[in-house]
Amino acid sequence: MATSTLLSLLLGGGQTAPEEDNFLASVIARSQLQPPQVQSRSAGGGLAPTGDSPGDVESLVKRMAARRGWTGREWRALEKIIEGTANVPGESHWALGADNPTSTAIGFPQRLESAHPFSSPRQRQRWIHSPKKQADWFLDYVGSRYHNNPLEAWRFKREHHWY
Repeated sequence: MATSTLLSLLLGGGQTAPEEDNFLASVIARSQLQPPQVQSRSAGGGLAPTGDSPGDVESLVKRMAARRGWTGREWRALEKIIEGTANVPGESHWALGADNPTSTAIGFPQRLESAHPFSSPRQRQRWIHSPKKQADWFLDYVGSRYHNNPLEAWRFKREHHWY
C-alpha cells in the first residue's frame, strides 16, 4: 500500500479494500500502536493530555469549523469547550487519545461511548487514531445538539460543566 494511502486511512479518509485493511492491521499490531492515555486531571479539572500533538489537532478543528462559518466568537466558544477556563473544566485539551477513567468518554471531544456507541471495535480504533473523524464528530455534535450555535454549547458547558 502506498504511504499516502496509509496516511489517508490514519487521518480518516475513505474506504479500504480487505487487503489494505489486513495490511493496516498488521502494521498497527507490529508497532503496537496504542492511543495515548490520560494519566491525570489538570488543575482546572479537565483531562491532562499525554503523547499527542494538540496544536495540530486544534489547527485542523479550527479550519473545519471555519468551513461551517464558525470563526471569531464561535471558534473561541469551541476552543473553550475543549480547553476550559479558570472556572470551567476543559474536555481534553485536544488530546486524541484522552480516556476519562470516571466515564466512557474518549477522544478530544470526550465522546461518551455509552451514549454514542461505535458499531465495532475496529470503528472505535479508527476513530481514536483519526483527528479528522474526532473533529467531524465534535462539530456535528455541537451543530446537532445546539442548533449550529457554538455559543449556546459554551453557555451550556459553563452552566453544567459538560456539553
